[in-house]
Amino acid sequence: MTATERGLFGVDAAVLGFGRIGAQLARLLACLGARVTVYARRPSVRAAAEAEGFETGALSFPAHLPHAVVFNTLPPDVTPCVSLAKGALCYDLGGGLSAALSDGEGGETAVISLRGVPGVYAPLAAATVYYDAVSPFFAGTGASENESFPEDEVVPTFAEGR
Repeated sequence: MTATERGLFGVDAAVLGFGRIGAQLARLLACLGARVTVYARRPSVRAAAEAEGFETGALSFPAHLPHAVVFNTLPPDVTPCVSLAKGALCYDLGGGLSAALSDGEGGETAVISLRGVPGVYAPLAAATVYYDAVSPFFAGTGASENESFPEDEVVPTFAEGR
């Protein structure tokens, strides 16, 4: 919010993707007063975003995004080929963007990687996903294949103010 020099109220923001993270992010940005446009590949997903009151755009590549702030929530296997408006801010929560994107005028805009952010706000869920992803690589290495996360462990969340 501090990077815009005025917060997010009235800022033209784009959210690429409308899955779990993209939908929550779009709602939060709207609550903060941003004008949010959601870009999604599937018409049914765009319809869901429109039903919540968001402007939408078809996500096709290559694309030029004229927004002041762009948030990518697409998974790493979907690498968006996009250019941004000159002076735009770009945040990558999905992991598919390069370190810099074209600004459409011969310059580049730095991409701020925030891939770990979902894990900060939902640590147990994020840890479970990470564990499930890496555990097959430890099979047969002596690491316990029966280890799991304790079900009764209480993990404080951002919503609880901790």
